[in-house]
Amino acid sequence: MKNKIFLNWWPVYLEPILDSGEKICVGICYRDKSGSTFYKLLLNSEISGAIYRDKALSMGRLSSYSCEMACKYIDSRKMYESDLLSTEKLEISAGVYLGSKRIVEGYKFEEIHLRVVKKVSCFSFIEFYSETGLEKAPLESLVDLVEKDFIEKGSHLSKDFNKSLKVYNSIKKFHFADSRGCLVAEFFKFQKGAKIYKAEISCLNLGMTKGHYEKQVLIALMDKKYDIKKKRLQGVKEVEGVVRHLDIHLEVVEKRSDMVSYIEANAA
Repeated sequence: MKNKIFLNWWPVYLEPILDSGEKICVGICYRDKSGSTFYKLLLNSEISGAIYRDKALSMGRLSSYSCEMACKYIDSRKMYESDLLSTEKLEISAGVYLGSKRIVEGYKFEEIHLRVVKKVSCFSFIEFYSETGLEKAPLESLVDLVEKDFIEKGSHLSKDFNKSLKVYNSIKKFHFADSRGCLVAEFFKFQKGAKIYKAEISCLNLGMTKGHYEKQVLIALMDKKYDIKKKRLQGVKEVEGVVRHLDIHLEVVEKRSDMVSYIEANAA
Protein backbone atom coordinates (compact mmCIF):
# COMPACT_ATOMS: atom_id res chain seq x y z
CA MET A 1 0.00 0.00 0.00
CA LYS A 2 2.93 2.37 0.59
CA ASN A 3 3.51 2.54 -3.19
CA LYS A 4 -0.05 3.60 -3.93
CA ILE A 5 -0.25 6.80 -5.99
CA PHE A 6 -3.05 9.34 -5.84
CA LEU A 7 -3.49 11.91 -8.61
CA ASN A 8 -5.95 14.69 -9.23
CA TRP A 9 -6.52 15.17 -12.94
CA TRP A 10 -8.34 17.53 -15.28
CA PRO A 11 -8.92 16.97 -19.03
CA VAL A 12 -8.03 19.94 -21.26
CA TYR A 13 -10.33 20.66 -24.21
CA LEU A 14 -9.61 22.85 -27.22
CA GLU A 15 -12.23 24.48 -29.41
CA PRO A 16 -10.28 24.96 -32.68
CA ILE A 17 -13.02 27.14 -34.20
CA LEU A 18 -14.50 29.63 -31.77
CA ASP A 19 -18.22 29.29 -31.04
CA SER A 20 -18.43 26.07 -33.05
CA GLY A 21 -19.35 24.07 -29.97
CA GLU A 22 -16.97 21.31 -31.10
CA LYS A 23 -14.27 20.49 -28.53
CA ILE A 24 -11.49 17.92 -28.58
CA CYS A 25 -9.55 16.61 -25.62
CA VAL A 26 -5.90 17.50 -26.29
CA GLY A 27 -4.32 16.65 -22.95
CA ILE A 28 -4.64 15.95 -19.25
CA CYS A 29 -3.27 17.99 -16.37
CA TYR A 30 -2.14 16.05 -13.32
CA ARG A 31 -1.38 17.05 -9.74
CA ASP A 32 0.28 14.57 -7.43
CA LYS A 33 0.13 14.42 -3.64
CA SER A 34 3.18 16.68 -3.30
CA GLY A 35 1.40 19.43 -5.26
CA SER A 36 3.46 19.12 -8.44
CA THR A 37 1.46 19.89 -11.58
CA PHE A 38 2.29 18.58 -15.05
CA TYR A 39 0.50 17.55 -18.21
CA LYS A 40 0.36 14.80 -20.82
CA LEU A 41 -0.57 15.53 -24.42
CA LEU A 42 -3.13 13.24 -26.07
CA LEU A 43 -3.16 14.61 -29.60
CA ASN A 44 -1.27 11.90 -31.44
CA SER A 45 0.81 13.40 -34.28
CA GLU A 46 -0.34 10.73 -36.73
CA ILE A 47 -4.01 11.41 -36.04
CA SER A 48 -3.42 15.15 -35.99
CA GLY A 49 -1.73 14.93 -39.39
CA ALA A 50 -4.63 12.98 -40.86
CA ILE A 51 -7.23 15.44 -39.54
CA TYR A 52 -5.48 18.79 -39.79
CA ARG A 53 -2.97 18.01 -42.55
CA ASP A 54 -0.77 21.08 -43.16
CA LYS A 55 -2.02 22.59 -39.88
CA ALA A 56 -0.92 19.59 -37.81
CA LEU A 57 2.25 21.24 -36.45
CA SER A 58 0.44 24.41 -35.49
CA MET A 59 -2.36 22.40 -33.89
CA GLY A 60 0.15 20.39 -31.87
CA ARG A 61 1.80 23.54 -30.60
CA LEU A 62 -1.53 25.11 -29.75
CA SER A 63 -2.45 21.97 -27.79
CA SER A 64 0.81 22.06 -25.85
CA TYR A 65 0.40 25.70 -24.94
CA SER A 66 -3.21 25.15 -23.90
CA CYS A 67 -2.09 22.44 -21.47
CA GLU A 68 0.70 24.68 -20.15
CA MET A 69 -1.83 27.43 -19.49
CA ALA A 70 -4.15 24.96 -17.78
CA CYS A 71 -1.34 23.80 -15.46
CA LYS A 72 -0.50 27.39 -14.57
CA TYR A 73 -4.18 28.10 -13.95
CA ILE A 74 -4.41 25.08 -11.65
CA ASP A 75 -1.34 26.24 -9.73
CA SER A 76 -2.57 29.81 -9.44
CA ARG A 77 -6.09 28.91 -8.29
CA LYS A 78 -5.13 25.85 -6.21
CA MET A 79 -8.29 24.30 -7.68
CA TYR A 80 -10.12 24.13 -4.37
CA GLU A 81 -12.70 26.86 -5.00
CA SER A 82 -16.30 25.66 -5.12
CA ASP A 83 -16.92 27.25 -8.52
CA LEU A 84 -14.24 25.09 -10.11
CA LEU A 85 -15.59 21.94 -8.54
CA SER A 86 -19.15 22.53 -9.68
CA THR A 87 -18.57 23.37 -13.35
CA GLU A 88 -18.32 20.78 -16.10
CA LYS A 89 -16.03 22.75 -18.41
CA LEU A 90 -14.36 25.93 -17.18
CA GLU A 91 -13.11 28.30 -19.89
CA ILE A 92 -9.58 29.34 -18.92
CA SER A 93 -8.86 31.18 -22.16
CA ALA A 94 -10.64 31.75 -25.43
CA GLY A 95 -11.16 28.31 -26.94
CA VAL A 96 -9.43 26.46 -24.08
CA TYR A 97 -11.50 24.58 -21.49
CA LEU A 98 -10.64 22.72 -18.32
CA GLY A 99 -12.81 19.74 -17.40
CA SER A 100 -14.00 18.82 -13.91
CA LYS A 101 -11.50 17.73 -11.30
CA ARG A 102 -11.37 13.98 -10.78
CA ILE A 103 -9.24 11.57 -8.76
CA VAL A 104 -7.57 8.37 -9.93
CA GLU A 105 -5.43 5.96 -7.97
CA GLY A 106 -3.16 3.08 -8.77
CA TYR A 107 0.29 1.62 -8.41
CA LYS A 108 1.90 2.67 -11.67
CA PHE A 109 1.78 5.91 -13.63
CA GLU A 110 1.33 3.97 -16.86
CA GLU A 111 -1.75 2.20 -15.55
CA ILE A 112 -3.27 5.40 -14.19
CA HIS A 113 -2.67 7.25 -17.41
CA LEU A 114 -4.12 4.47 -19.56
CA ARG A 115 -7.33 4.45 -17.51
CA VAL A 116 -7.66 8.21 -17.81
CA VAL A 117 -7.03 8.22 -21.55
CA LYS A 118 -9.71 5.61 -22.16
CA LYS A 119 -12.23 7.75 -20.30
CA VAL A 120 -11.65 11.16 -21.84
CA SER A 121 -9.98 10.84 -25.23
CA CYS A 122 -10.80 9.32 -28.58
CA PHE A 123 -7.17 9.69 -29.66
CA SER A 124 -4.51 6.98 -29.49
CA PHE A 125 -2.62 6.40 -26.26
CA ILE A 126 0.90 7.79 -26.34
CA GLU A 127 3.59 6.18 -24.24
CA PHE A 128 3.81 8.03 -20.95
CA TYR A 129 6.95 10.07 -20.39
CA SER A 130 8.40 11.20 -17.08
CA GLU A 131 9.06 14.80 -18.04
CA THR A 132 7.54 17.02 -15.36
CA GLY A 133 9.60 20.22 -15.49
CA LEU A 134 7.74 22.82 -17.55
CA GLU A 135 9.23 26.08 -16.35
CA LYS A 136 12.47 27.48 -17.70
CA ALA A 137 14.50 30.39 -16.43
CA PRO A 138 12.59 33.53 -17.42
CA LEU A 139 14.17 35.79 -20.01
CA GLU A 140 13.43 39.47 -20.53
CA SER A 141 10.41 39.42 -22.78
CA LEU A 142 9.64 41.63 -25.75
CA VAL A 143 6.82 43.36 -23.89
CA ASP A 144 9.19 44.17 -21.01
CA LEU A 145 11.63 45.75 -23.42
CA VAL A 146 8.90 47.86 -25.03
CA GLU A 147 7.68 48.88 -21.57
CA LYS A 148 11.24 49.99 -20.73
CA ASP A 149 11.26 52.15 -23.85
CA PHE A 150 8.16 53.96 -22.60
CA ILE A 151 9.58 54.35 -19.09
CA GLU A 152 12.77 55.88 -20.49
CA LYS A 153 10.68 58.30 -22.55
CA GLY A 154 8.76 59.28 -19.41
CA SER A 155 5.49 58.43 -21.17
CA HIS A 156 2.28 58.12 -19.14
CA LEU A 157 1.49 55.02 -21.23
CA SER A 158 4.15 53.02 -19.36
CA LYS A 159 1.56 52.35 -16.62
CA ASP A 160 -0.65 50.51 -19.11
CA PHE A 161 1.67 47.55 -19.71
CA ASN A 162 1.06 44.04 -18.34
CA LYS A 163 -2.48 44.88 -17.29
CA SER A 164 -4.83 42.37 -15.68
CA LEU A 165 -8.40 42.77 -16.94
CA LYS A 166 -11.67 41.10 -16.04
CA VAL A 167 -13.13 39.66 -19.22
CA TYR A 168 -16.25 37.50 -19.07
CA ASN A 169 -15.84 36.97 -15.31
CA SER A 170 -12.27 35.78 -15.76
CA ILE A 171 -9.10 37.72 -14.97
CA LYS A 172 -6.70 37.79 -17.93
CA LYS A 173 -3.36 39.52 -18.36
CA PHE A 174 -2.65 41.56 -21.49
CA HIS A 175 0.63 43.05 -22.68
CA PHE A 176 -0.89 46.49 -23.13
CA ALA A 177 -4.32 47.95 -22.37
CA ASP A 178 -4.84 51.68 -22.14
CA SER A 179 -6.86 53.05 -19.26
CA ARG A 180 -9.52 54.67 -21.47
CA GLY A 181 -10.68 51.52 -23.22
CA CYS A 182 -9.29 52.43 -26.64
CA LEU A 183 -6.46 50.01 -27.43
CA VAL A 184 -5.56 46.54 -26.15
CA ALA A 185 -2.49 44.88 -27.65
CA GLU A 186 -0.31 41.80 -27.49
CA PHE A 187 3.31 41.59 -28.69
CA PHE A 188 4.91 38.78 -30.67
CA LYS A 189 8.25 38.20 -32.38
CA PHE A 190 8.66 36.16 -35.56
CA GLN A 191 12.11 34.63 -35.23
CA LYS A 192 13.96 31.36 -35.71
CA GLY A 193 12.03 28.71 -33.80
CA ALA A 194 9.14 31.09 -33.18
CA LYS A 195 6.21 29.34 -31.50
CA ILE A 196 3.39 30.47 -33.74
CA TYR A 197 0.72 29.06 -31.44
CA LYS A 198 1.57 31.75 -28.87
CA ALA A 199 0.52 34.38 -31.39
CA GLU A 200 -2.66 32.38 -32.06
CA ILE A 201 -3.48 32.21 -28.35
CA SER A 202 -2.84 35.96 -28.06
CA CYS A 203 -5.35 36.45 -30.86
CA LEU A 204 -7.87 34.26 -29.04
CA ASN A 205 -7.50 36.32 -25.88
CA LEU A 206 -7.68 39.61 -27.78
CA GLY A 207 -10.89 38.41 -29.40
CA MET A 208 -12.48 38.20 -25.96
CA THR A 209 -12.08 41.96 -25.43
CA LYS A 210 -14.53 42.88 -28.20
CA GLY A 211 -17.06 45.26 -26.71
CA HIS A 212 -14.60 46.33 -24.02
CA TYR A 213 -11.95 47.97 -26.21
CA GLU A 214 -12.29 49.84 -29.50
CA LYS A 215 -9.13 48.40 -31.07
CA GLN A 216 -7.49 44.99 -30.71
CA VAL A 217 -4.06 44.49 -32.27
CA LEU A 218 -1.33 41.88 -32.37
CA ILE A 219 1.92 43.77 -32.94
CA ALA A 220 4.47 41.40 -34.45
CA LEU A 221 8.17 42.14 -34.72
CA MET A 222 9.76 40.53 -37.78
CA ASP A 223 13.33 39.37 -37.15
CA LYS A 224 15.52 40.09 -40.15
CA LYS A 225 17.08 36.63 -39.82
CA TYR A 226 13.68 34.93 -39.99
CA ASP A 227 13.56 32.43 -42.88
CA ILE A 228 11.64 34.38 -45.55
CA LYS A 229 11.43 31.57 -48.09
CA LYS A 230 9.86 28.99 -45.80
CA LYS A 231 8.99 29.76 -42.17
CA ARG A 232 8.10 33.40 -42.72
CA LEU A 233 5.48 32.65 -45.35
CA GLN A 234 3.95 29.72 -43.49
CA GLY A 235 4.08 31.29 -40.02
CA VAL A 236 2.67 34.67 -40.99
CA LYS A 237 -0.03 33.01 -43.08
CA GLU A 238 -1.20 30.91 -40.13
CA VAL A 239 -1.35 33.89 -37.79
CA GLU A 240 -3.10 36.00 -40.46
CA GLY A 241 -5.78 33.33 -40.72
CA VAL A 242 -6.56 33.51 -37.00
CA VAL A 243 -6.47 37.31 -37.07
CA ARG A 244 -8.98 37.47 -39.93
CA HIS A 245 -11.30 35.00 -38.23
CA LEU A 246 -11.34 37.05 -35.02
CA ASP A 247 -11.41 40.45 -36.74
CA ILE A 248 -8.20 41.62 -35.05
CA HIS A 249 -5.61 43.91 -36.59
CA LEU A 250 -2.14 42.49 -37.24
CA GLU A 251 0.63 45.08 -37.32
CA VAL A 252 3.94 43.65 -38.58
CA VAL A 253 6.99 45.85 -37.89
CA GLU A 254 10.71 45.55 -38.50
CA LYS A 255 11.98 47.45 -35.43
CA ARG A 256 11.02 47.75 -31.78
CA SER A 257 10.86 51.51 -32.18
CA ASP A 258 8.02 50.94 -34.66
CA MET A 259 6.09 49.15 -31.90
CA VAL A 260 6.54 52.17 -29.66
CA SER A 261 5.40 54.52 -32.43
CA TYR A 262 2.29 52.42 -33.13
CA ILE A 263 1.25 52.40 -29.46
CA GLU A 264 1.80 56.15 -29.16
CA ALA A 265 -0.27 56.83 -32.28
CA ASN A 266 -3.19 54.54 -31.42
CA ALA A 267 -3.51 54.53 -27.62
CA ALA A 268 -5.83 56.97 -25.88
